[in-house]
Amino acid sequence: MIEFLYRQGSLLIIRGVRVSENEIFAAITEASKILGDDCKIIDYTTSIDVSSFPVKYNIYLEVSKTFTSIPDLTSFRGKFEQVLYDSNVLYLNTRKANIIGAPEIKLVERDSFKMLKNQIISQGTSETQFKMPRLLKNVEQVNFLESKSIN
Repeated sequence: MIEFLYRQGSLLIIRGVRVSENEIFAAITEASKILGDDCKIIDYTTSIDVSSFPVKYNIYLEVSKTFTSIPDLTSFRGKFEQVLYDSNVLYLNTRKANIIGAPEIKLVERDSFKMLKNQIISQGTSETQFKMPRLLKNVEQVNFLESKSIN
């Protein structure tokens, strides 16, 4: 039996620590419960922030809920990390040693991922073959989501 573990280019690797798309998705799904039962994840992606010290992950989320004020995402990040700690001991050890920084959770405006998809497709990707990248490596795409961040 064959099990696909991740798409090519979607494995997050910082300082030799590998975090899979499945681990990130499980952590986001579990942590999103903190935002309320009426809050669903529309889409997400990640980037690696090498400009910070220590290096860290940025997690970009588009959610279904409209907030009256920007939520404090400290509890979300705590739950997100706890799920990663439980599934990835190497991640836990490197975080505790401060080799990898705390991930930054960034909520983006409504339809940001739709606009990102259109941007990627306009650069030559086939619409029928399109899959949202779970790890953004293109600086222009990261900057686009940064500009759509609401927190």
